Amino acid sequence: MSNSSMYFSEEIASFSNTPEFQSESWLAAQKNYMSVSTNPNNIEAFHRTYSNRMLKIVGDFQLYHSIGQGNFSCVKYGIHTKTHCPVAVKTLRKNQVKDLSVITREIEAMRSLDHPNIVKLYDALETHNNFYLVMELCNGGELFHRIRRYGPLSELSALSVFYQLCSAVKHAHDHGWIHRDLKCENVMFDSKGRLKIVDWGLSCRYDINKRMKTHCGSVQYAAPELHLGKSYIGPELDVWSLGIIMFVMVNGTLPYGTNDSSADVKHAIFNQPLRFVKPVSNGIERFIRSILQIDVKNRPSIDMILSDPIFNARNSKELISIYDTIRTANQHNRNSFSAPPLGNFSITLPPNSYTPKNVQTYRYSNK
Repeated sequence: MSNSSMYFSEEIASFSNTPEFQSESWLAAQKNYMSVSTNPNNIEAFHRTYSNRMLKIVGDFQLYHSIGQGNFSCVKYGIHTKTHCPVAVKTLRKNQVKDLSVITREIEAMRSLDHPNIVKLYDALETHNNFYLVMELCNGGELFHRIRRYGPLSELSALSVFYQLCSAVKHAHDHGWIHRDLKCENVMFDSKGRLKIVDWGLSCRYDINKRMKTHCGSVQYAAPELHLGKSYIGPELDVWSLGIIMFVMVNGTLPYGTNDSSADVKHAIFNQPLRFVKPVSNGIERFIRSILQIDVKNRPSIDMILSDPIFNARNSKELISIYDTIRTANQHNRNSFSAPPLGNFSITLPPNSYTPKNVQTYRYSNK
């Protein structure tokens, strides 16, 4: 393995060695869990230990505490009762859903897309009061929180994360989907450090022969044409947002301010030069500037970004391989880290137990 690739592996591994994952409560939870889970036959005992934390049962899923909160939804930790696999369950109250097409698009998008860096949808359930989307659990935290707590990523790590991100976006674009809300908060990691794009609620299909005018997404990540009220095709919006994410990863701050006012962000984009608050290499600066093109005609496509020389210049395919680099880091930390804490305890399956794939297989084979 090249030195650069080893460096990236070590940095990914360092996510699990940060103070967040080394607190006394976390280590105690790990010890408590390992006393139960080292023997796969004892997994039932573990669930009995925490049965008082269960909130409700929906379909084949037990719902526990909240692990995320949105404007109109809540994400809860869940367990698939047939396989004991942990999942994330997004709950939406019907009386707060004004447009059902938003939910149907989110479901259709996740079911249409199959990529290792896109969160997977296992099931969609409906009760009298709620909709439930059962998804892959991303308990490694948000990219946003990682940067806010520990500062900018190294250029090497940022490029590696960015390549995975672009690979997922290319998959979506190639299948006729745009995300329209790409931001650091919607980039998460699973317990092994693999990147996942989440929250496809604003996604939609696009047609290169049709233009749209819906203004959606986060103000700080919105493309210039949205601030001007212009129509768009779609992929160019995601590309601009990707450029903002890359800037944040190496600078630790947003390029056009943190104000939620569209007018302020618009003024910054069109009247203030792009300034890097942290020293970066000439290659990284050139790369980011090439993406954040105000004139949409000059903005690169996702294919052009992925073929940029900056990736080849880093010496090897190992550097940008989600499997090779993450596998190395995961093997290095297998005995010391499995997943970040959920509340004041952690649930991680034994090595020989079921995997998320079993959940999906079970659901479709038993319908």
